[in-house]
Amino acid sequence: MMTTANVAGEGIKMNGEEVETAGVDSNTMVETENLTGEEAKTIAAAKKTVVARADQDQEQANFTGEVARQVQAVLDSPETAVLVAKRSYDTAKLAAGLALVTAFETKRATRQEALGGLRTAGGALTEGFSKAKIAVTDYRESVRLAYPGDKALQQSLGLSERVPQDQEKFLVYTHTCAATAKKAPHAKALDDTGFEITGYDSTLATFATARTNFLLAEQTAKSATVARDGAFKALNTWAQSFRRAARLALKARPELLNPLGL
Repeated sequence: MMTTANVAGEGIKMNGEEVETAGVDSNTMVETENLTGEEAKTIAAAKKTVVARADQDQEQANFTGEVARQVQAVLDSPETAVLVAKRSYDTAKLAAGLALVTAFETKRATRQEALGGLRTAGGALTEGFSKAKIAVTDYRESVRLAYPGDKALQQSLGLSERVPQDQEKFLVYTHTCAATAKKAPHAKALDDTGFEITGYDSTLATFATARTNFLLAEQTAKSATVARDGAFKALNTWAQSFRRAARLALKARPELLNPLGL
């Protein structure tokens, strides 16, 4: 997967697959214990994508800064500005280009903030899920302690299946276990083992909230990425046309063209 940038030419050329979508930093979000071979490959690919996204974001920022510099250089040189205006890029149109630069920078900053929120939410989710799994392990061991050797009762309390690793299925499983555990005579039997159903419920509620917050943060980051990409596309289109016009306007005046880097 590659991207190349022609900063001094007509704009950034993106080759190969699209790599810029908001997502989770796999270094902070993915638990790596007990992974299958395919899961490990998926995580490795995700880490590469994170790096590619960062590279692309920096390319866009560099490109935008160069466009702003070139436009300002034209505005700062009356002679250059007159010649470029003859190719339809007058002061008003150059100002419109700078407005596109500002729009992109604003959208980019908004996205960076959204990704920061996503990372924070991701950390809370990872911590919440870890604590919830500990609480479920405690619950299952308490059931075995309350009903030693009674497979039928153990199975009725959720021990007939493995604990799901999918978070949505995990929540369904744990809530079902809790509902059964609160019924007589299980509530007293579990309480006698030292199991605290209120603490169990609180831990699961914290995890459920963290998951909801993460999903919201993920959607916010995705929307911010779409907005940033739209702003960059508009700027890139404008910049390509501006650079063509500038080269044509100044082709006979290299002393004016060269400072633009074109």
